[in-house]
Amino acid sequence: MTTTTNTTFAKREIFVNEIVFFSKDEVSLFGFVHEGGKFQETQFVIARNALQMLLSVNKSGFEILWHIENLFVQPHQAPASINLIDLFGTTQIFWAANIELDVPFYEDETGELKPSESRELLFVEQVIPFPNTRKNFF
Repeated sequence: MTTTTNTTFAKREIFVNEIVFFSKDEVSLFGFVHEGGKFQETQFVIARNALQMLLSVNKSGFEILWHIENLFVQPHQAPASINLIDLFGTTQIFWAANIELDVPFYEDETGELKPSESRELLFVEQVIPFPNTRKNFF
């Protein structure tokens, strides 16, 4: 049986409670994914440019980008984080025309790679904005 290295699925929205910057290139969004009528807590690992795209096409995103910029102006703790529930009082829903999510694989007891059925860790592979949205930033 052949295996692949990833399984990709697409969403139009993700639910985010906190943004954590572990390093210059490692950013995680902690929140929820809605799938099959259920919410499941998850961590979305996202590239900085995909995060900027996602935030730039959402209503509350520009304010969050401003908070991110201010977070890094002065010395800060590591990892740096922004709690969106503290800022807005609720989980933020980020929309896009398409958000491609990659599910990590795990090795079962036989050594075979299988896609994780759990949605505890997802990788944001690509954010495709809605048509007629701003695509060039700062």
